[in-house]
Formats: sequence, structure tokens, C-alpha cells
Amino acid sequence: MSLLFALGSNSSGQLGVGHGDDTAAPQPGVTSTVTTVPTLPAAWYKLTGGGNHAVALTVAGDLYTCGSNADGQLGPGQSSTNRWTPAQFPGPDSSATTPRRWADVACGWNHTLLIDDTDGQVYAMGNEAFGQLGRTQGPLSHVSATTSPSLTVNPLLNHGRTASKLPRIISVACGLRHSLALDNEGRVWGWGTRRHGQLGATPVGQVPSSAATPHPIPDLPPVTQIAAGQHHSTMLDREGCVWVLGRSRHLAPFTRQIVGVDWSTRQLALDLPTGVTIRRLVSGWSHLVVLASDGTVYTAGRNDHGQLGQGTTEPLSMAVQVDLPGDPIVDVACGSEHSLALTAGGQCWAWGWNEHGNCGQANLPDAPVPHAIQLPARSPTVHRIGCGYGFSLLSIE
Repeated sequence: MSLLFALGSNSSGQLGVGHGDDTAAPQPGVTSTVTTVPTLPAAWYKLTGGGNHAVALTVAGDLYTCGSNADGQLGPGQSSTNRWTPAQFPGPDSSATTPRRWADVACGWNHTLLIDDTDGQVYAMGNEAFGQLGRTQGPLSHVSATTSPSLTVNPLLNHGRTASKLPRIISVACGLRHSLALDNEGRVWGWGTRRHGQLGATPVGQVPSSAATPHPIPDLPPVTQIAAGQHHSTMLDREGCVWVLGRSRHLAPFTRQIVGVDWSTRQLALDLPTGVTIRRLVSGWSHLVVLASDGTVYTAGRNDHGQLGQGTTEPLSMAVQVDLPGDPIVDVACGSEHSLALTAGGQCWAWGWNEHGNCGQANLPDAPVPHAIQLPARSPTVHRIGCGYGFSLLSIE
């Protein structure tokens, strides 16, 4: 059985522990007890969250949510108030005899994206004041808690293709108020706020504040991974290069730049040893964390809260390795301004912004030096890690 622990910001119940108090000590969510959720699966696939809501995806494709639903970010048929304990997400049609299974999930500040595991369609729910739900008709507002998720991306991506030739969406990512989707052809689609160029180049002098219709982001080679920050988007291409779009002043200079456009698409300077490749790319609001194939971790970007794990608060324009002794790292995650790393031995390192205890340190505003999160269980092994903007989620086995 898998236990789910949470720590950090909890004003809307996003930790799922039944109250609204922040906590620096990992607390078991109610989904950690079989008596509370008899159908609890054996393993979690992805743990993530937004500003005040949390979403957990199981290996079987079931979805659990908790926290704020003020903008409908927890889905249809739910109360518009806070949900203090996790509950299974019923899907867009709660009357269906077969529950819908999900392949991926991502959270913005107050919106959520889901990929249907059957057909690769994308659903969106929550606030859309900046077009981040991708709806092409009607006023930009928010989808209420009683409204079904409104976005099916694939039909919007046809561009003259027949339905049988539509690309399948395989991954989604959310920035603060923009959305990304990666298809199986390596193309990245974007929608939502674009004022800072996070959705790619536009004609010089013509940068609309938002784009409600998903569109392919230009000037990119085929991509394998996507991530998003507060005002930027980042991608890993098939050649192993990291690209950054939008406002990222803490990440310049770069080794290469696509010029002639109003907003630059730039490549991150990252010097890996010969034969070492990038395994995973994640992003906070203004910093990047890169997991290399040899189990090392590199960080770059803003660092005023120590979110780069270098023991200082100086920003880094080039990615630098983080000193993480012991077992190699197998996974990384970012909140808005804090970072997590999971070792092969099941230990979780944390560093960065700690105002709400999201790094597991009591009475410290920041934790610039990586430290191991202490868990209450006896000899626990962390199996999965994830972050909301100001909180951390750990799956224990």
C-alpha cells in the first residue's frame, strides 16, 4: 500500500489532511488509510498542484483532488468551496458506467489540464481569464464547479487534417496562466497568456496579451519534454538541448538564439560530461532543474530563496551541478520557488523557499542548502515526489 504525505501551504486544504493549517512536518493525507479510501491503489503515478489545489494521479489512471475549487479547478459537479480531504475526480461525465482514465495532469495557479488515456484528448477546468482553458468561443471567464471541462484539444489542432490523422497529445504542462501540450510528433501547442513571449514568436510589435486558441509554437525542433514557469515555457528537444521561451532574464546568456523575432527562443547553457544526457526537465516560476542520466542534478535561474540549492541566493545564468551526496537522483520536482530531488534509495532532498514549511524545515523562511526531509514513518522509502506552488507531496511505500 502507498502512503501519501504532504507538507507546506494549506490555507485551502490542498494538503488533504482535514484542516487548513500549514505544516513543516510531513502529514499523512486521508488517502493514506485504506479504511478511509477502500479502493486506494498501490501506487501513485504523478503528484502535482497549483496555487491552492492538489491533484494526484494513480498508475491505474484514477485522479484524486483536494484544496480550493473557487474557480472550478477541481472539476465538475463539485462544491465551489474548499475540499479539505481528497476525493476521486469523477470525470466530465459522472454518470458514465466506466470511469474515465487519465494519462497526465498539470496545474496552473487556478486551472487544471488532463489527458484522456483512451484517445489523447485534453480537458481543462478552472479559471480562464487569460485564455488558459483554450476555449475559442464565449467570453473569457472561469468554468464554474458545475460546468463540464470545456476543452478537447485535438479537434482544435487539425489544421486541415482528417480526424484519423490528428496528433495524439502525450504530455501537458501549465505555467501561472498559460498552458502547453506536447503531441506524439514532437510539436508543442500553447494557449493562454502570452504577453512575455511564453507561447513563442509573434510579428514584431504585435504581442497580444493572450491566445485563447491552442496553436503550434513556431521555431522549435522536435520536442520530447515540456515544462512551464511563471512567464516562460521550456522544452527539451530530441537532440538533448533545453529551450526557453518568454521572460527569463535570470537565464541569459545562452549558447544559441533564434533571432529576428520580437521575443527570443533561446537555448540554455548546460555543460554535461561526455555521454551524459538529460533525463528530466522541470521548472519553477523562474528557475529550472535538470536531472541528468548519471543521477546528477543541475539548476539555473532565479535564486533569491535558495531554490537553486547552491547554498547562496545569487542567480545563475548557466546550469550548475547541485551537491547532493549519497545515492544518485532518479526524479526531481519544482514548486514556485522550491525544489525536490528523489534518490534511488528513496530519500527526498528539499531546498528553496520554505515560508510555509514546504521544504520540511520549521521556523525558517528559506532553505538554500539541500537537506533530507524527515518523515514520521519508521524507515520509510519515498517512491514518488511532486509539488504544488507552495507545498510538497511525497508517496511513501
